[in-house]
Amino acid sequence: MGKRWIRTAVCQLGAESSNPEENLNRAEALVREAARGMPDLDLILLPECVDFLARSPEEALAQAQPIPGPYTMRMSRLARDLHVNLVPGSITERTESGKVRNTTVWINREGKILGRYSKLHLFDALNYRESDHVQAGDEICLLDTDIGRVGIQICYDCRFPELARTQVLKGADLLCVMACFPLGAPLPVRTEHWDLLIDSMALLNQTWVCAANQFGAVAGQHPFGRSRITDPWGTAVAVAGGRPGVIYGVLDLEYQQECREQVGGLHNRRPELYFQ
Repeated sequence: MGKRWIRTAVCQLGAESSNPEENLNRAEALVREAARGMPDLDLILLPECVDFLARSPEEALAQAQPIPGPYTMRMSRLARDLHVNLVPGSITERTESGKVRNTTVWINREGKILGRYSKLHLFDALNYRESDHVQAGDEICLLDTDIGRVGIQICYDCRFPELARTQVLKGADLLCVMACFPLGAPLPVRTEHWDLLIDSMALLNQTWVCAANQFGAVAGQHPFGRSRITDPWGTAVAVAGGRPGVIYGVLDLEYQQECREQVGGLHNRRPELYFQ
């Protein structure tokens, strides 16, 4: 555990333009707004696909960037200037495989990329096959930072409880989730799914969870926001409304440890029985 208190900002915005440069300008402006809103921030988190949301595999390939590349280099300068850890959302990463990756990075206060993560679970459902044009990551993300050990997830990852449990069992002090979670269609509206997935992740694993979702009309999708910060008791302590903006939280890791000790949901497990 790095610090007792983690001063955190979660940014909610939409990649409303098909031009990554315009979306980058919008993201940078919101990061600067976040830094003005709370002094001595430790962490700023942005949503998934913050560069752009492709309408086709061809557009994704055409607009994809390398990492390091223009987006991450600009965000590195921003993190250094603001002296804050920055998870600048995920972007469409160029690869040599003919597919793209959905990838994010952790940029430390000095502007250096401390680690990276590519989305593990691809959405092959509802007559859609994300795996046809996106290359899945192959490594669970756990990063040792100056605020503690952090696990990162991207969107559909949050529907797989094994991932969060593995990250916490391996020492995660905090889980960060970024998403472009849409309303629904053809299934019913998914706002309650999002709330339940994030809050139950925190409750079942007795951990702080910071979750940034996009908001707005994005490439024919309608992500609904509701970005949130949820405490280890499963209570959402900050929830964003239906507009772009920033929410803040001061995460108390000592309180997290108290929750884990009092309830015992981690140390009373019976793993020898679970996969017989």
